[in-house]
Amino acid sequence: MDRKTYIPSLVSWNLTKKCNLQCPHCYLSAGRAADRELTTDECLALLDEMGTLGTEMLILTGGEPLLRKDIYQLAETASAMGMWVVMGTNGVLVTRAVARKMVGCGVKGVGISIDSADPDRHNAFRGGRNAWQHSVRALEVCREGGLEVLVQTTVMEENYDEIPALLDFARDHGAWSFNLYFLVQTGRGQGMTDLSAAATEAMLTRLVDLQEDYRPMLVRSKCAPQFKQIAHAMGRGGLESGGCMAATEYCRITPEGNV
Repeated sequence: MDRKTYIPSLVSWNLTKKCNLQCPHCYLSAGRAADRELTTDECLALLDEMGTLGTEMLILTGGEPLLRKDIYQLAETASAMGMWVVMGTNGVLVTRAVARKMVGCGVKGVGISIDSADPDRHNAFRGGRNAWQHSVRALEVCREGGLEVLVQTTVMEENYDEIPALLDFARDHGAWSFNLYFLVQTGRGQGMTDLSAAATEAMLTRLVDLQEDYRPMLVRSKCAPQFKQIAHAMGRGGLESGGCMAATEYCRITPEGNV
């Protein structure tokens, strides 16, 4: 086995289980911090290991990563090591000052979770008063600050028919990419009903058609390797990602440091 072909070039790091929202589809069951989350020193040591192994892109997420007091130190350290650092957040805590701090410590992009184009539906679903309004503010101040902004949406039975409206929303707010995820039935997500195979394929087929309509904004399905097959079957292959990268080029790290 050629070890050079098994490099964690992309790492998604759940820095904390602590979160200020209570989303029912959360695969991490985020809310309170985990009992034994990594300390700052342990995180810095882990970053050294990533650098040695050749990590190129680092996603700092949670829970809500902005609830860690050392988030900017960790982002700055990773950026100084040459990693492309992005942050996944619900946007509630992102103000203009926070966006400036992100830019200052080397963060290149921010993925902000939006699950409905309707403020009341989004707020009720995520369990946070004015969560939608804060997320929209986050999109605006991050984009104004020079960060690439991505709208992240998990498609479920509850918002299946809203995806076209969410695409319009993402484009209208200057998103660089619209990333569609499918439900992961772990954590609190175990209690939710997944889409049928037919509904999943229909959504992926629709996304292929919509890619051209929304350029230059990217329209992507994440963690759905079959997206590429559907696109090529339609004669529309383009920017779709290939097969699953897990354990060959991608890994996830839990708040406790487990891979």
